[in-house]
Amino acid sequence: MAQVEREKADLRARTEMAKLELDKEQMQLDNARKQLELQMQEMKMQAEAQNNADKTSSDQTKLIIETLYKFKEMQKGDMNVQ
Repeated sequence: MAQVEREKADLRARTEMAKLELDKEQMQLDNARKQLELQMQEMKMQAEAQNNADKTSSDQTKLIIETLYKFKEMQKGDMNVQ
């Protein structure tokens, strides 16, 4: 009977250790997921900033082209260019 009780106690101890190990692994997975979410958020912000910079550059290029066109037309003597 004592042997059975020792085996039960040993089994309970192993079960508890396995639960603790699973909890540890779950925490590691949660931390990794949070890190990935933060990295994705940072990448999104960088992409948005790049898109804004590209749009600004495109808008500036368009404005320069329009200004050069107006200047060219003014040189031709067309003073009605808006």
